[in-house]
Amino acid sequence: MSKLYRLTFEDNNSVMTSNETISGEKLSSAQRVHYDWMYAENGSIHHSLCETCGSKKSFDYVNPDFKLKRGVYDLSITYDGYLIASQRFKDFCVRKDFSGIQFERIRHDVSFYILRINNVLHLNESKMTHRKTNFCSSCNEYSSIVKPGTLHFSENIDEVENSLFESNIHFGSSHEKHPLILATSDIVDEFAIEGFKGYYINEV
Repeated sequence: MSKLYRLTFEDNNSVMTSNETISGEKLSSAQRVHYDWMYAENGSIHHSLCETCGSKKSFDYVNPDFKLKRGVYDLSITYDGYLIASQRFKDFCVRKDFSGIQFERIRHDVSFYILRINNVLHLNESKMTHRKTNFCSSCNEYSSIVKPGTLHFSENIDEVENSLFESNIHFGSSHEKHPLILATSDIVDEFAIEGFKGYYINEV
């Protein structure tokens, strides 16, 4: 029986979306319901975000001018929820031939990558006590979702293959929202053997 672990990460003091922000006094009352500031471009809400609540439309957007400010970790996360991996971590995943994982090179730092995980585990919302607030009629999503204390999955986690996974639900508020990152026990053991830096584990 394989255990499942949730991974959390050091922040890398970086932002993918934009270094420009709009402060609360310049937001509309409808926008301030969701967050007291938002990422921007040319004085308007950034095009990759919902114009009302500031949540990411998807993680497909990559800022061509993104620069990693703290490149000391093998795994880390930006303030707006993008996972960043080192060359050493990428080489490890390629060597192990993990499925459902992609790496997108960072233009201004070729030794680091955006880590994309295509393996999805579905949370069983009917069994969980997570809290959703501030429904946004523009994107038809809740701008704030609080992670429950106990996770319940639709899949039988004893039968999942050894790999990295992300949850189908994104947790956090507005631009901070991102999926939970999960790994099987065998993967976690191999991470420890490799001595990767920047991550923490909690058994699910």
